[in-house]
Amino acid sequence: MTRLAASSKTGSKFLIKIKNLFSFFSPEHEIYRFFKDNIVASYTREEAIAHSFMAVIFILSIGTFLLNAWVFHFTPTISSLNMVFFIPLWMVWWVIGHIHRPKWPRFGLVAATFANVGICTIIFMINWSAVLSTPFVIIDYHLVKWDHWLGFDVTTFMAWANQFPHLMKIFWFSYGTWEYQVILTPFLLAALNKSKEVNRYFTAAAICLIICNLIYYFFPTIAPAGVMHSPYFIKAEYDLVARFYEVHQSLPITHWGSGMVSFPSGHVMYALLVLYTVRKIKVVFYPLLVINCFLILATMAIGAHYLVDVIASFIIVTMVLLGMHFFLDRKSSLSESKIPALNGLRDC
Repeated sequence: MTRLAASSKTGSKFLIKIKNLFSFFSPEHEIYRFFKDNIVASYTREEAIAHSFMAVIFILSIGTFLLNAWVFHFTPTISSLNMVFFIPLWMVWWVIGHIHRPKWPRFGLVAATFANVGICTIIFMINWSAVLSTPFVIIDYHLVKWDHWLGFDVTTFMAWANQFPHLMKIFWFSYGTWEYQVILTPFLLAALNKSKEVNRYFTAAAICLIICNLIYYFFPTIAPAGVMHSPYFIKAEYDLVARFYEVHQSLPITHWGSGMVSFPSGHVMYALLVLYTVRKIKVVFYPLLVINCFLILATMAIGAHYLVDVIASFIIVTMVLLGMHFFLDRKSSLSESKIPALNGLRDC
């Protein structure tokens, strides 16, 4: 009986400790109220949607890794999965941002944006390494045929552009601004305290990535340098082609290259997305409009993309933005329009 009483007492103490451990989930607990008042209150619908699409990208990435390994027995040589351990560090910044948003909305939004950019970068890199190991056959020869059907040839355009060294310098400069535009755009919006626009940008970027990389996985490309001949292709483009074959033949990676070349063009898609996002900030929009026109032409002038890549990019970005307008703006306005009617019924 003494042993039973002692064990019962020990069990009760253990249960009390467990209860105290999870007591912060109670609505009366200070930590619970603190998170509810400072984080949940500032967590908007738009940001939740953006995070949902980031989660979709991560799930698709894991599924792609498993599909390659279990179904196609194709083990990827490149993996960025270890980068997932850095996400909690970015989450700290996200929490800091939301804690400070009630008192300092601009600083809080910049801090949360800093975290979201970091999380996006990690998830996008993981997805990139997943789809890079696609086991499917390249479609470059079809893209070349479609270009010729449209009366366009990449190598001919490259030869024409390289007749003008100053024009090529403008092309390369414009092309080089792409990463800065993509990364700095959300910070610009955050500095202007445009919370809705920041999160819409992340949502559109995530949707475009999902579409682009799904197409690349099932219909991969290796860029014009892999199927065409021109003295104007540069070493980095040949490195991308070599890396593609090294990955697909399970060879040691000796040509890392930079990024990947896909149908549609990621550079064109995000250049258009940046322009759409900053369209109301005229002092930024007009200079970027000029730069990005050259950037879009540069994707073909330097031999990175086909004309059909560019056309597909315009179509997809237009569809994404129209879809977001329909499902986010239109439906939210419809739900808001019902509120006065409901209030009127309550008054009756």
